[in-house]
Amino acid sequence: MRKECKNPIDTNDKGHQDKGWAWVVVFGAFLIHFLTAGCEKSFSLWYIEVLEVFSTNSATAASLGGICAAVRLILGRYFVLILLTFVAPVSVMLCDKFTIQIVVILGGVISSIGLLISSMTSSPTVLFIGFGLIYGFGLTLVFTPALVVCTVYFEKRRATALSLSLTGAGFGAFVVPQVVAQLLYRYGYRGAMLIMSAFVLHYCISGAVFFTPISDRRRKQNSQKEDLSSTVTTSCFNKLKSKLLFIELFRDPWFALFILSFVFNMMGSGPVTTLIIHYSEEYGIELSTSLFLFAIEGGVQVLARSLSGLLFDLKTVKKVRGIVWCADIIASGTIVCFFALAKTFAGLAILMSFRGLFLAIYISHQTLMTCDMCNKPKDSGLLPHAIGMTQLSKGFGILLGAMFSGELI
Repeated sequence: MRKECKNPIDTNDKGHQDKGWAWVVVFGAFLIHFLTAGCEKSFSLWYIEVLEVFSTNSATAASLGGICAAVRLILGRYFVLILLTFVAPVSVMLCDKFTIQIVVILGGVISSIGLLISSMTSSPTVLFIGFGLIYGFGLTLVFTPALVVCTVYFEKRRATALSLSLTGAGFGAFVVPQVVAQLLYRYGYRGAMLIMSAFVLHYCISGAVFFTPISDRRRKQNSQKEDLSSTVTTSCFNKLKSKLLFIELFRDPWFALFILSFVFNMMGSGPVTTLIIHYSEEYGIELSTSLFLFAIEGGVQVLARSLSGLLFDLKTVKKVRGIVWCADIIASGTIVCFFALAKTFAGLAILMSFRGLFLAIYISHQTLMTCDMCNKPKDSGLLPHAIGMTQLSKGFGILLGAMFSGELI
């Protein structure tokens, strides 16, 4: 009698959802957000080092972090708007071609290579390629799939799962900047960057737990068989139409406005992460003290992400969660305006705590709100495109914000 291989996912249709291995997947996504958000919060420290080591100006140094984040978010969905016109999606396309597991592991390796190059170069141009493009592209392959995989494994408890996974960003903001500061103190820029290149290989651990559900695997195999049988009769127009499937989303003006909101929000919010340490030092706040600003923000985010996920899953809140989320966006933007008035650690700490609160709710539930806004049948295949478009718009917002803020300094 042949022995069948065991798989941690139930073989029944949707048997993998909301239970069992799905929670292991949440931990894998948690680790991805821990590393990604923590490293991005640490760029305020790298910003100062880049100014000194590479003798560059503020605009160039600030743009470096913006390019990295923008590449992560923009290439997470569409290579098109950078190179030519409409081209097939990158990370989600690779996930369809291979598996989320393989793509995330590949992204971890590429991220490590990007930081390794950045640790050895003395040229600002090579630094932009290594840190901005290669490292950013590696993050592309881990970040967007980490959002999509939670929507695959959860339906009833989707808000809770997404919030718990994104809680990793709060822990990352609390822990990673402290680690980077110690590495820079002990080993300098190059040694710290070299160690971080090994640190981000932990993305591969997350990728290892992202199994493709058997029901989805069978559906994909059936779809491939149907595509193979109809290859002869499929026209070039239909192939092109399948590549441009996401355009259908913009027939809804509310969805277009929804996407635009991400651009403006991240234009204002993104530069705070990059420049807060430099800003606080100008008012005589020591580096060791300034780091606590990220710890405060991270601590608030951990609580806000966890509790808001449970809140948004309540039946009474589900009907109005879109209104709550929109109000949170307004509050998040308002808080950023007050940073120009804060000149003491106490003032900055209060603002960072409120920023952590509102930003945690905003980011934790953007994927959930996208699911609500994408008012299409689940089998239409548009949801991954919609999630990708939110990342694309955030990427442009961060890039523009970094460029403008760098020029204003």
